[in-house]
Amino acid sequence: MSKIVVVCTAGSRTGGPEASFQLVDQLNQSNFKACIWLIKNKDVKLIKRKIKKQLTISDYLRANIFLRFFSRKITSDMHIFPEYKDYQAPVFDGDFDDKNIYVFAEKYAWMIDFFPNSKSLIWWLSVDNALNAMSSINLNKLRLPNIFHATQSEYASRFLHSLNIQSVRLSDFTTVPLNLEKKSKGPLICINAGKKVIFDLDVIEGEIRKRIPEVIFIRMQGLSRDDVYKSLASSKIYIDFGNFPGKDRMAREAILLGTSVLVLNVAGASSSEDFDISSEYKINISEVYSDKTFELISNMFANSDNHFLKMASLVKQVEGEKANFQSEVVNFFSKLNIS
Repeated sequence: MSKIVVVCTAGSRTGGPEASFQLVDQLNQSNFKACIWLIKNKDVKLIKRKIKKQLTISDYLRANIFLRFFSRKITSDMHIFPEYKDYQAPVFDGDFDDKNIYVFAEKYAWMIDFFPNSKSLIWWLSVDNALNAMSSINLNKLRLPNIFHATQSEYASRFLHSLNIQSVRLSDFTTVPLNLEKKSKGPLICINAGKKVIFDLDVIEGEIRKRIPEVIFIRMQGLSRDDVYKSLASSKIYIDFGNFPGKDRMAREAILLGTSVLVLNVAGASSSEDFDISSEYKINISEVYSDKTFELISNMFANSDNHFLKMASLVKQVEGEKANFQSEVVNFFSKLNIS
């Protein structure tokens, strides 16, 4: 029986890898045969260097380069994180059968060249990564009849539509520890401090502190998974002025933990299909440093319960993700004639 092989970056604890484990798990629960193909970044760099030497595809396969570089068992430096171990996701055994179906995140789209006789699905999880991927692949290769496309967000769907590429929706889902859902709120504000946030957080925090002297800020960067959950669950507000290349996970986790969110009105956060929240809580780039924004944050802090109630549509949207994902997986993969 052929397998569905989902490619995943090894040793990465971001939303994309977790979505990959979720997909493999859901496929296996739905009576498909699926596995996770863990790839080290250094192996990707090595294979790309060899591609520049213009070796043919048959050269690669005859030399078993894929088996040697990519089909690795889990080792001490390439482990599955504890939070992924509950997923039913066996590791790929290196059997490169033409009948396999390969699932590549958009940043691995260039790898479809290695499987010309197989069906491949490109799963567009991040438009930012997609922009990088576009520089290294002929777009017409993405339009071949054995290449399929799925998007995690409406934002990604619109991006593909602009390239005249048809896609189906294959989202993901968000979960949080049940014991934290009703945690009491302290005088805390969590704020995304990732490297793609272009705003001066010292200025933002200083302006907020003028209005809320007792506030304690938690910058959400480099924290363990448990610390992320505990911080979000204890905070009154989660501020995310990042770039939202898709349906970013942390803002959805905050909502499930009963925390009001304030986001930048860009990309995946801008559409109600991806982030169903009032425009009041979506801040335009030109207004990030405005008194209007800081007064809103002050009001959200003082009246956090009332503001959270106004986010009921987003709560409902995020709570329904798992059921939607299950349906999307079955509906799409059932049509690929897997045998």
